[in-house]
Amino acid sequence: MTTSPLPCNLFGVPTGGAGPWQKYAPLAPWLFEGHSDLWAPVDHVAQLLEKFQVHGPSPWDLVDVEFSPGHLVIVSGAKKTGKTSLIHHCVHDLAVRLQECVIARDGPGSEDPQIVEKWRTRNRPASSFVVVLDGYRNKRESFGRGRIDGTGELFEPIDAQILERVVETLRDLPEWDRAERESVLTVDPSKPYSGYHRLKRILKNVNRCALIVVPHVSWAHTELSIRFINECYEIATRGLVVFLEVSQIDFAPLLRAALGERPEAVTHLEMGALEKEDWTTYIRHRLTVDGIPAPVVSVTDDVIDTAPSLPINTIGDMQTHLYEIAQLARREYNDRIDAEVVRRHFDELTPRDVQRRY
Repeated sequence: MTTSPLPCNLFGVPTGGAGPWQKYAPLAPWLFEGHSDLWAPVDHVAQLLEKFQVHGPSPWDLVDVEFSPGHLVIVSGAKKTGKTSLIHHCVHDLAVRLQECVIARDGPGSEDPQIVEKWRTRNRPASSFVVVLDGYRNKRESFGRGRIDGTGELFEPIDAQILERVVETLRDLPEWDRAERESVLTVDPSKPYSGYHRLKRILKNVNRCALIVVPHVSWAHTELSIRFINECYEIATRGLVVFLEVSQIDFAPLLRAALGERPEAVTHLEMGALEKEDWTTYIRHRLTVDGIPAPVVSVTDDVIDTAPSLPINTIGDMQTHLYEIAQLARREYNDRIDAEVVRRHFDELTPRDVQRRY
């Protein structure tokens, strides 16, 4: 007996399970089947992805075991601008291109590709180990905490903490057992670079890269931020690509202070504010996505073509508003979102809501 899919919110995000789609979560196409379809071309993200593809890490260089340089990718911008989703999209894009290079070099593998149901958790990329230090939401729930003493100094080098998390994550992956057979990876906090050297040797032996996603960490002062950037840069060598999220506007001057004017093997992608037409672009994109389970509301043309008078500057705020508007229509057993539903939603926002969001 087949079961009907749960009705979901047209503007929600699936996170792999059978439950309702969530109000706001990052899009991680390397982890969830179908997430790439939900990625809308707003806030110049198409241009940023193209910049990553042109100026970011070369997959052919990464799979060259004799050369195999690393790369540091920094995505900066204000909160809720979609930094985490862009990082995950870059990870997915690079993993796909790495796999294409491996197939072109070695031929197709013997394993049959497994078909994954849309919106479900997908198989990990075969060409690389993806290591997310604080969950795919990249919320820094524990990473970086408790590492600074009263003078603002680090209790231990942050590169050792990153390596600890990398090792923990890799050992949860079934395919890591084969990689670690010849050389067991251990972490000595006093000698983190010996651990990184061993990690790179293991990666070379199994012809894989490691794509490491590091969350934003708020440091007490500029010098600590510069040290952190430098340590991430030092880590990103020999088959290691580090994706660093920075919740900061106008990050370029700090990056120059840390690494100089034109550092090699560094790509900086800077998020911005939404354009007014992004409201229309986002809604029209969602309406064209195939396979959304049982969407129960439609959207009228006047809502699609007319952005709200309240300024909405980030993708996080826009998606949250649209999700809540759709929920309001569903609670009222209304099968469409029209201008009246949108007006009531914004009228119900309290001054505290507006202050908190804007």
